[in-house]
Amino acid sequence: MTTTEIAQATPNAPEPPKKRGLGGALGYVIGGSLIVAGVAAGVIIHDRAITNQQNNLANIMGLSPFVGTQQFNFNLTNENGQKMSLAAFRGKSVVVQFMDPKCTDICPIVAKELVDADKQLGSAASNVAFVAVNVNQYHESTAELRQFSQSHGLSNLKNWYYFTGSTKQLKAVWKEFGIFVQPNPTGDVVHTSYYYFLGPTGQAKYVAQAARVSGSQIEQWGKGIAVFSQKAL
Repeated sequence: MTTTEIAQATPNAPEPPKKRGLGGALGYVIGGSLIVAGVAAGVIIHDRAITNQQNNLANIMGLSPFVGTQQFNFNLTNENGQKMSLAAFRGKSVVVQFMDPKCTDICPIVAKELVDADKQLGSAASNVAFVAVNVNQYHESTAELRQFSQSHGLSNLKNWYYFTGSTKQLKAVWKEFGIFVQPNPTGDVVHTSYYYFLGPTGQAKYVAQAARVSGSQIEQWGKGIAVFSQKAL
């Protein structure tokens, strides 16, 4: 099974699947807060605290500042069967993604980026939590999440947490984060894929648009994730 990502979607008005890319800006509403979540390649983020190198990484990632003051939280079960709240990571920077444990498309790429980001962070990784939420309601078991994590080297990270729950619970989280999911019991799961960078209070600082990349581009993404997870602190 593969997972198809779409570049633009709103929770209440799903759009047809499209390939992920860095080309278009996108906007959507989450919890009444407007988020400008796509930065076209070549557009500079106007943040005096961001260096030229960071600007380059931001443009590669389609990353922009989160507009709004929303503090995210959820209560789900991690891959080890432990019930946890997102609030358990208060005081740390949290990078949130949405992944399908049966995906063979972009999710393994995201996994490589996170593994690389952890290496880039070094000892600073203790201040960052990498969190993923399941988007496949037909594969909700913790065993399936563990298998994905083990297959892609994520289970070796001390700061990795993969969450699942009932379909009702997962849908509530998808809605909170503005993630569009088109379930399919026998084929591709179509869903949007964003990186959320949360600060120590759970407030989002940045949003990045995941993309299909390879080779040295994965290393650049890993570096970008490391940089902006630190800036979110």
